[in-house]
Amino acid sequence: MSKASAMHQEITASMGANIGNGDLDFLFESNILCNTLGLDPTSLGYVISMAIECRENGIEIPAISSELTWGDTASIRQLILDIAARQGAGDLLAEGVKRASDKLGPNSSHFAMHVKGLEMCVAEPRTQTNLALGYATAPIGPRFNICEHDWDYDVELGWPHTMQGSNTLVILERIPMDYLGPEKVRNYKALSQIWSATDALCLCIFAAPPTRSLTLEEMGSLLSAITGWESSSYEVMAFGERRINLTKIYNIREGITADQDTLPERFFTDPITVGRWSNYSIDKSKFQEMIQTYYSMMGWDNQGVPRYSTLLANRLEWVVADGHLEKVE
Repeated sequence: MSKASAMHQEITASMGANIGNGDLDFLFESNILCNTLGLDPTSLGYVISMAIECRENGIEIPAISSELTWGDTASIRQLILDIAARQGAGDLLAEGVKRASDKLGPNSSHFAMHVKGLEMCVAEPRTQTNLALGYATAPIGPRFNICEHDWDYDVELGWPHTMQGSNTLVILERIPMDYLGPEKVRNYKALSQIWSATDALCLCIFAAPPTRSLTLEEMGSLLSAITGWESSSYEVMAFGERRINLTKIYNIREGITADQDTLPERFFTDPITVGRWSNYSIDKSKFQEMIQTYYSMMGWDNQGVPRYSTLLANRLEWVVADGHLEKVE
């Protein structure tokens, strides 16, 4: 194709290795198709990989091409067009992996990689347990920018400068990427709050604290310069925490419950097969303990519902008065 289009980092995996595609030209082409047709490339990649795995495992998808398989660019290209036009098999798959799986039956759920209906992010959570916790518990579902990635803090791989800015968040030690325990939860709480604030203030995470060019104090100064009101790093962190609570309350009101704060089962049952973490998967019981620790640190009950004292601390008590949330002591 003679066109060009801006490319996000995630498509290199979602429409690359995730679907068995090693053709760089087709990767560029699929990116152009996504931008032209209004498709999310990450969700699209996981829809396609689900369709391929369903075919491999004898789960019938009406009108799916018999040629669809890993890396077959011709059949994948046609499926992209069918999804955009909602024709043939694309009509079902355009609904995303959760809704498509619900219609295909329970045998397909193993291949529907999502949390709360949002397709997975391409950054591996089995070896990055901060990300795993974020994918599972974040009200918005799995996103690569839910918090700073674990390898920045790894005892072997972490950047030398990582700890300089992180000390301002009271992150004082490096922790192995794959560690499952309360110390990781403590770090995740701080890291998710600062990136929540970054998102709310429309700052680019690639410049965000604690490991990028901006400092937490500079974020407060920028906010003051733009708005004209006095601000501080404390207020920035408070914005991040308040936003997480507010989006959590919205989810609860809309019927999303604690049992959806989890990961696709494959991350617990299917080990990594190559490299440094070969044969590694997440210990589900330890991961569930991390979730309960996070709930407690956030001031939520064991079902992930913010307690009234937490609402007061975040100036959100009005959600009870307005009927959006039941009062939990």
